[in-house]
This record gives sequence, C-alpha cells and structure tokens, in this order.
Amino acid sequence: MATLMTPTAGCVYNFTFKSGYNVFDGIYKVSKIMTFAEYVNDGGDIDTDFFAPNDKSEELNNELPNVQTSKILKLSHPSDDDLDPIFAPMYYLECTPDFNVKEYYNLGIVANIGITESVEDVDFIRSNITEAIESAIGVTPDPKLVIINTKWMTESEYQAIVAERDQNKINTRNYYSENLKLEERLSKANTKINEYEKLIINLQHQVDKLKLVLENQ
Repeated sequence: MATLMTPTAGCVYNFTFKSGYNVFDGIYKVSKIMTFAEYVNDGGDIDTDFFAPNDKSEELNNELPNVQTSKILKLSHPSDDDLDPIFAPMYYLECTPDFNVKEYYNLGIVANIGITESVEDVDFIRSNITEAIESAIGVTPDPKLVIINTKWMTESEYQAIVAERDQNKINTRNYYSENLKLEERLSKANTKINEYEKLIINLQHQVDKLKLVLENQ
C-alpha cells in the first residue's frame, strides 16, 4: 500500500475512505489533526463518530489497535468548522486526500424591473431570459417574477413612467438599428478589401511572370 501523505490542517480536500468504511466520502476542510489519546481526552467516541455510521460497530474490538495508532482527523464543512464535524482515523483512508478541489458559484439573477400595473404584462421576460441563458451558457433556468413591494401613485404618475419606458425602448431600438447598419457597412467594406487583396496578388503574379520573360530574353 502506498504511503499516505498527512493532510494539512486548515486546507480543503476530497476524501476517499476504504470500502466498507466510506460513508463519509466527500469534500471537507481539515479542522484539526489529533492523536487518538487527544481525541479521547476531548470526549471523542470512535464508535459513535466513525464505526456506527459505517455500520461497523461489531468490528471495533478487532480494529481498535489500528485506530489507536492512527491520527484522528476532524473534518468539517469547507465553509463552517462547527457544522456537523466528522471524526475519522487516517488509517481508513483509501488514498492521500486530493487537494485539487475548488469552490464554484451557483449563481442567480436578481433584477428590479420597476413599477408595472400587472405582472402578466411582463411575463414574457421569463421566456426571454430562459432563451438568452440557454444559448449563452447551456443552462435552463427557471426565472420567477416576484413582487418586491407595492407603491401607491396617481394614474398620471404611472403614465409618466410608462411614457419614459416607451421612449427608452425607441432609443434602444434606434441604437441597435444603427449598430446593425454599421455592421452591414463593415461587412461590405471587408468584402471589398478581400477583393482588392486578391486583385493585388493577381497583379503581383503577373508582374513576376513578366519579369521572368524579360530576364530570359
């Protein structure tokens, strides 16, 4: 069996335990490394903490010599040392804990889309968001429209908000329309440049051929 490297306290690893003792397989932070005596002095009970969860209480007497000479690892949730810590003897590790772990983010989108008279009026946004995220990153979200709060106002105040939004939509459409026109012009310009490049290359070939003819005369 390969020699196991002792993990470092304070670091996060992926732990794999021996078959039959692997109920705690997973990613943990090493909060503390103790001798068996230190573990017992702290009130530890290896049957309750490790053997019983693995359904191996009947093996405790036979395995106790191995446990007593093993380091005891206090393993915690990577973000919270006090959240359901696990105590496991290093003797039962299948291999050296893997340090190639990293925290990734489970993201959501929160956006205040302003005052509206009816939630149904903006329900179409949900499908637009779903399509945009699916095409961009391959994830199918389930966006929800929620009422953040309510606001009392007069009809004229609300209509002023609606008018401002309508103007913003026109401005946005004009922006994208101009953008599309510029992209079309750029595409045509690039096409012409490519044609000119081909023409220059052809002319250069003809010049080279003419030079060869003159040199051979």
